Amino acid sequence: MMKRITRISFAIVMVLLLLSCKNTKQKLQEFVTDYNSSTAKSFKSKDVTLTTARGYINDNKIELRFETDLEQNEANKIEAEKRLPQLLKEMINKNQIPKELIEEGVLFHIYFLAEDNTVLVKQILNKEELASILKA
Repeated sequence: MMKRITRISFAIVMVLLLLSCKNTKQKLQEFVTDYNSSTAKSFKSKDVTLTTARGYINDNKIELRFETDLEQNEANKIEAEKRLPQLLKEMINKNQIPKELIEEGVLFHIYFLAEDNTVLVKQILNKEELASILKA
C-alpha cells in the first residue's frame, strides 16, 4: 500500500514539474510583457526618454528600443557607441535583460535612437556579445 502511494505521489510531482516548465517562446513573451509594464516605466538613464520591447516569437528575437533626446549627429553617435555597452552591462547585472534568454538563443536587437527616431547605434546581443560585454 505504501509503495503504491509513493508511486502515485511521484507521478503527481512529475506532472506538476512538467506543467510548470516554460519553453523559450513563453519566456520571451513573458519578458516583453514584464519589460513594457514595469521595467520601461521605471527606467532611468541619461538622455533616454522612453524604452520599449517588442517580441518576435517566430524569429526568437526581442527588439529593445531606447528613444533619446539627442540630435542625430556624429558626436552623439560616438557618445552613444560608448554608452550603449555600459548601459547593457548594467541592465544585464540588474537582470533587466535576462542572461537565461540569451543563453537559450534569443537575440536582442538593441536600438539607441535619436530624437527624430533615426538610429544612432544598433547592436545585436547574442551569446558571444554577452561574454564581451560582461568582460568590459
